[in-house]
This record gives sequence, structure tokens and C-alpha cells, in this order.
Amino acid sequence: MNTPPPFSSSPPPTVNVAVLPYASRGAGRTVRWTVYHTGLAAVVAGLVGVLLYAEWARYDRRNVCTDAPQTDLVVTVQSLRSQVALFKLQHNDRLPGACPLVASGGPVDADPQTFWAQMTQFTDADGHTSATWSMRYFYGPYMQSVAHNRLNGSTTIASKPGRGVGFVYDFAGGAGSGKIWGVDEAGALVQQ
Repeated sequence: MNTPPPFSSSPPPTVNVAVLPYASRGAGRTVRWTVYHTGLAAVVAGLVGVLLYAEWARYDRRNVCTDAPQTDLVVTVQSLRSQVALFKLQHNDRLPGACPLVASGGPVDADPQTFWAQMTQFTDADGHTSATWSMRYFYGPYMQSVAHNRLNGSTTIASKPGRGVGFVYDFAGGAGSGKIWGVDEAGALVQQ
């Protein structure tokens, strides 16, 4: 009976790799951290802290005092725009501001009292309002209260910006876009 010779394995080949002189220099050396290094790190950290505080104070003085009311106005305008869009969606593409609602051919400007009543009360399909929900008045309310402009305190809506106007509303006889913009103290549109 012939048996195969036992399997013999050869040792793995040896590879001669040169050790690079820069790879091994100081590999085992530790860096000494001295009082000088600690002092230097403290001075650098202090300077960075002072510079950051100075920049923060400059930003705070320049922006925070004037941005809060403007930011509030932008949020109010965005909320009004979305609620007007919802009103339009639920009322067959007709905008709030006229009663009965019109798709076009209505008054050029929306009536502010009608607009706010339609936004803060329950409405029927034609835009008539009621303070209580019923089978007829089941749309809305879209806003909890009449919105006011934080920059000038006004709640009025108009088709053009001006002093004392709180919001500019694109009604255009019922055929407008329904977009709303805020107005600043001087009567100019606020960029949003």
C-alpha cells in the first residue's frame, strides 16, 4: 500500500524591509510638559476666550436688540400665509376678505374686519362667520386671535404698504395670490 508522502509546508518567505531612519527616531521618547508649556497654553486659551467674548458682545449689541421683533414679524407673516392658503384650499380657491367669498371681480381691497373675522371664527363655504361650530359653520378658525405687527403694533391689512399698515395682503378682488407681507415703522415692506 502506497501512502502519500506527508504534506510538508515550507516556512513563509522572509521579506527584508529597511527601517526608515525617521520612522524610528524618538519613537520611545516622551515629551516633557513643563511649567513653560502650561503657562503658554493658558495665555493662548485666555486670548482666544477674550476674542470670542468680544465678538459675541459685538454681535449681541448689533443684532439681538433689533432682530427679536423682526423675527417675530416674519414668523407671524409665515403663519398668516399658511393659514390663508388653508382657507383658500377649503373654500374652493377663494381668498378671505370678502363676504360672500369671490373668486374674482370683488372689491379691490379686502375688508380688514371681514378678513380677521374669517380667520378667527368658524366659516361656512361662502365665508359667512359664526362664533360657534355648527353643521353649517365647520371651517376654521384659522387663527386664535387677530395678529399684530411687532414692529409697529398695527393689525390693519391693506393692498399697499404705508404708515400705520400692519400687513400688506394681495387680495386683488379675490384673484390675488393671497400672500401677506409685514410693514415696518416707516411704512416699508419688510423683506421676508
